[in-house]
Amino acid sequence: MSKYYLVLILLLAMVSCRKEAPVPPGFELEDWTIDTHAGDATPNYDIVFPNDKVNRFDIVIEPEYWEVLQNNLNEVLGSGGFATETPTYVPSQVYFNGRQWYDVGFRFKGNSSLSSAYNTGKSKFPIRLEFNHFEDENPLIWGQSFYGFQQLSLANSFKDYSLMREKAADDVFREFGIPTAKAAFYRVYVDHGNGPEYYGLYTGVEIVFDTMIKSQFGTDAGICFKAEGD
Repeated sequence: MSKYYLVLILLLAMVSCRKEAPVPPGFELEDWTIDTHAGDATPNYDIVFPNDKVNRFDIVIEPEYWEVLQNNLNEVLGSGGFATETPTYVPSQVYFNGRQWYDVGFRFKGNSSLSSAYNTGKSKFPIRLEFNHFEDENPLIWGQSFYGFQQLSLANSFKDYSLMREKAADDVFREFGIPTAKAAFYRVYVDHGNGPEYYGLYTGVEIVFDTMIKSQFGTDAGICFKAEGD
């Protein structure tokens, strides 16, 4: 075999074995920045959990995904009582202060707070947002966070007509040195095909397993227990 053909074969082998360079998270996503979206962003408590203002979320869910949510809710709560399993996530687009967060995992959450709203025909269900939930389906949002928070709970103030109890209690506990999740108020609008609809005033609550442990104890190493069941 001539040297020419040997070199050609080697070049072809090198090209065929070369791996494609991974596309970095946020590539060509207009609103993506390191501080607002990146998975390694430093949690910005001042923006996400302010004490001097009410934040606003605008959430857009495609009609077919909204139908999935409703059908799933009927499955897990239709027999009465508490949810028999964790409600399913669907992708949503979340808007905050003029920026978009992409394919954010959206589901309903809670036990008594969810079943009570469902059984009384109210649409103000408690919500869980997981900003990187669909990163396997969409690598462009790999590690996506909301100002350093990858999860956020939106509580519907179940049986709290003041809408202040959870936020006030969290503030009092921290004032006395008791480690407690941060909380703030959010006006929530949801558009599932008929334009934005005001869903109510929610309490945005920090997720313990996401950021609270490390921020208040200096490390996330160790064991954290969560009560389940009856």
